[in-house]
Amino acid sequence: MSLSRVRLEVDLRALEHNFTEIRRRVQPCRCGAVLKADAYGTGVLRAAEAVRKAGAVRIFTADVNEAIEVSAAGLPVQLLGTLFKEEAEESVARGFIVPLTSFESARMVSQAACAQNRTAVCQIKVDSGMGRFGMMTEEAFEESRKIFALPGLKITGLYSHLSSADTPGNSFTQKQIARFCALFNALKNAGFSFEDVHISASNGIGFYSEALAEPFTFARAGVIMYGSERGHKEAVPQLKRVISLKSRLAAVRRMPAGSFIGYGHTYQAAAQVLVGTVPAGYEDGIPLALSNRGEVLIRGVRCPIVGRVSMDCFTVLLDGVPEARPGEEVICLGSDGNNEITPGDWAALKGTHVHDIMCSFGRRVERRYL
Repeated sequence: MSLSRVRLEVDLRALEHNFTEIRRRVQPCRCGAVLKADAYGTGVLRAAEAVRKAGAVRIFTADVNEAIEVSAAGLPVQLLGTLFKEEAEESVARGFIVPLTSFESARMVSQAACAQNRTAVCQIKVDSGMGRFGMMTEEAFEESRKIFALPGLKITGLYSHLSSADTPGNSFTQKQIARFCALFNALKNAGFSFEDVHISASNGIGFYSEALAEPFTFARAGVIMYGSERGHKEAVPQLKRVISLKSRLAAVRRMPAGSFIGYGHTYQAAAQVLVGTVPAGYEDGIPLALSNRGEVLIRGVRCPIVGRVSMDCFTVLLDGVPEARPGEEVICLGSDGNNEITPGDWAALKGTHVHDIMCSFGRRVERRYL
């Protein structure tokens, strides 16, 4: 018996379906799944099993603790960012695919591999315009030549990350792809080869087919797997919604005209209103930005949020569903009839992106798998 007041429903069959469709889209590239941040808040081991069934050949994570946890799924695991010395040593010992973001980082991995009498599987990360990790493209040719000479390394890939690929035709994105391809061709002409060549994550998959053609051989599917962004669903119409966030009405009350609701008196009823209190708040991932702006679905009807969202609850107007009673299901994210509320809708109200929304579901939110 669950006592959770808020539940995140994760449709694993929809996730498996989505990854299958993404694999079809990126062919002939192979495809791996980015399952960092506990698979965007959905539960990494259950998500890993779903994408494994759908043909994922690799799992990508942001740090070593994530990699250790998801390695139980039985797929190769690749770290994406950069490593500290102790992380490099642990990653080499566990056989993870490690990033080489500079000659210094490559030498560190080489030393760890030699000390353990192992060969570390590595991929060279290039900064083509993201500005975070990796060798600058203008320096990467000479750096890569030196890296290939280090002992204990098996270098299988060359990769980068697109910074502004959330819309088609972005000129900076096209420059990033061009810079990366120029580096790849220079290395290829110098006799260096790579099994995996990749620059596309979710937005690249959705909007840049040129980043899925030669010389690219691989793609990294992340948040696109969840069918939560309208742009992704327009690019890949077969995507299904994977997550729904639900709660229940904890109280239903009729408030007189002039009543204030919530912290800070940000809402005052102009007339008598029927209101319901939902026991979910920003601890559960309900953005504060939904205060006096967001909506939920009750019996298929859009009910506006009134007053400020607090840590543990928020309040909605029930005039559109006057028959609503305590215990009634409240759909915060998801669909009912012809109405739907998506993480993208919340992201727009918050002035952020879907990743931020999906990574915000708190610890007390029950994950329920369908």
